[in-house]
Amino acid sequence: MKSLVYGHTPLLVCDAVAYTTIDYAAALAQSGLADRVSIPTFDRSGIAETVIVVLAPALYLLALAAEDDELGDNLTTIPPATRSYLNDIDARTAAVRAGF
Repeated sequence: MKSLVYGHTPLLVCDAVAYTTIDYAAALAQSGLADRVSIPTFDRSGIAETVIVVLAPALYLLALAAEDDELGDNLTTIPPATRSYLNDIDARTAAVRAGF
């Protein structure tokens, strides 16, 4: 698990979500673009939540190891909604890098 820090707010996400989101944010920044995304997160109890953020060149994003990583990052347990997010963001990243 990672704490994906957006502004000053840490968001608890699985590793794949953290890396995929950062890759997309970097692609947007390199292209001077912004986008709104709904990031699948977890609360402190491990309950799935969704947080809507804007990814833009002027906004920083940071991924840190989660402090109390009791949930682990077992990729076989990624919920379908999270898998959909990963596929969507991968497609968006590819489109931005291709200039679309």
